[in-house]
Amino acid sequence: SYRLHDASLRTLNGGQVPVALSCSPLPRLQHAMVVMALDMSVVRHLHQQLESQAITDALTGLLNRRGFYQALESALSRINRSGQRMAVLYLDLDGFKRINDSLGHDVGDRLLKLVGEQLKASLRPYDRLARIGGDEFTALLDSLEHPEDAARIAEKLIEQVSVRHNLDGIEVTLGASVGIACFPECGQTVEGLLRAADMAMYEAKRTGRQQYRFFSQEMNGRARSRLMLEESLRNAIENDDFVLVYQPQIYLETGRLRGFEALLRWQHRVAGTVAPGVFIPLLEETRLINRLGGWIFQTGIEKCQQLSQQYGNQLVLSLNVSPVQFGMPQLVEDLRRVLEEHQLNPQQLEVEVTESALMQDLETSQEQLRQLRKLGVKIAIDDFGTGYSSLAYLRHFELDTLKIDRLFIANMLDSPRDAAVVSTIIDLGRHLGLEVIAEGVETMAQRDWLAAHNCAIMQGFLVAPGLNAEQIKTFPAQLDWHNLPLPNEKPAG
Repeated sequence: SYRLHDASLRTLNGGQVPVALSCSPLPRLQHAMVVMALDMSVVRHLHQQLESQAITDALTGLLNRRGFYQALESALSRINRSGQRMAVLYLDLDGFKRINDSLGHDVGDRLLKLVGEQLKASLRPYDRLARIGGDEFTALLDSLEHPEDAARIAEKLIEQVSVRHNLDGIEVTLGASVGIACFPECGQTVEGLLRAADMAMYEAKRTGRQQYRFFSQEMNGRARSRLMLEESLRNAIENDDFVLVYQPQIYLETGRLRGFEALLRWQHRVAGTVAPGVFIPLLEETRLINRLGGWIFQTGIEKCQQLSQQYGNQLVLSLNVSPVQFGMPQLVEDLRRVLEEHQLNPQQLEVEVTESALMQDLETSQEQLRQLRKLGVKIAIDDFGTGYSSLAYLRHFELDTLKIDRLFIANMLDSPRDAAVVSTIIDLGRHLGLEVIAEGVETMAQRDWLAAHNCAIMQGFLVAPGLNAEQIKTFPAQLDWHNLPLPNEKPAG
């Protein structure tokens, strides 16, 4: 018995039917055989459907990751023979997670479908578009004459996405960051091109979002360093290499201790102290800050409760909350639980938030601040004046404290502009009934200028750097401005 697959029979009307043939010979003397033809139309159709589903994104109808890999492999084999140019674009939506978390997955799914349609309409008919996961899309740009052609298409995609979208009366705004990898300069394999485009996309995000970047070897070096640093961060969390130090905050007029700001520090086992400006952005970007957040709350609030026995129950502890942490729905409950566990008065806790964290989603931020106020904690804006239009949002938020960024303080004695900014913030805080804290005060001249302009509170190396758990036990509750110890170290960042 012989079986022939993938045969076809011609029908009377000229069509063709896929069949499977089975041939069985009859007894030898009859010199004949039986041929059976099994109609495979339904099976073939199901097989084609399964093949299509395996390479198609169920939500958008675009290619999925597997389908894009196949398309890119096919294009590479063809282009290697023809000598043509092509490029891979890696696009990530800016602000999608915020929309998905606040409005729900149904709205998020509808938005992804809409974006997929807009992106496809912006490409040429022979380009290939895929959604390879979450809010990430890739595009294969075939038959390019110059790399600039890829840049023009990337600009068009960003422009299409970065508009106000209306979903059944709900208006949402997105952005897009795009990485571009050109063949053959940036890679000659599927994995190489996608990796290069991915690195370029992260560079676009790092340098401001809503823009495109071409891959370069310099980026490759930065990406390798970033991966090594990320791995070191993970190990540091596992090995408890992070510590909190506490920088005093002092009332300028009286020299009385207001409280401490808890600052995260990393004691690397080989490299020593790592600057916060190096590791904190990566902690937030990788969301590893979520793994440290609970420990920071526990350690800081427990320390404040202990220090209250020494300095009194008016002592204030300031804790920095990153944009990632501020957007977490359970933030208020986490703080409530730790405050109750250590029986600390919520008024002794001050939550510091940056302007950028507040402005990511105005409505959500207002609700989060309302819940924090309801809990009873103080709310401070960190690095005030360095981000968004500060005056515009002050009327939206109930705040307690403005913190003047150290950059203004460092230059105010030499720069009339910076001095004017500092003076304006001090006056603004006084008129709004807010406390104003000057950060990064390092000299008596700066301290005297701030006192003369009625700034209430200061912190900085003039008084003390971040103190460890033992050092704060001996810090005086009342300073004598005329008998300050000299600072013994420089700022860590």
